[in-house]
Amino acid sequence: KLRQKERGQDRSWAAASEYLLNKLRYLGFTQKEIGNKYKVSSNTISQKYRKMAEILDIPLDNSFLFRF
Repeated sequence: KLRQKERGQDRSWAAASEYLLNKLRYLGFTQKEIGNKYKVSSNTISQKYRKMAEILDIPLDNSFLFRF
């Protein structure tokens, strides 16, 4: 099923993508640290990260970390 194009600044999605990879690789960076790098708020990262997790079917409780 095709999804409607998601809205938002490119840097918001880039920050959320980096945060997701950060979680997958146990790198330990916070949303605030990544947000500072991309000049977006941690709230924005959280919103985009949740949307990405929904689309990719990744549970937000970190149980996905044990599937890889």
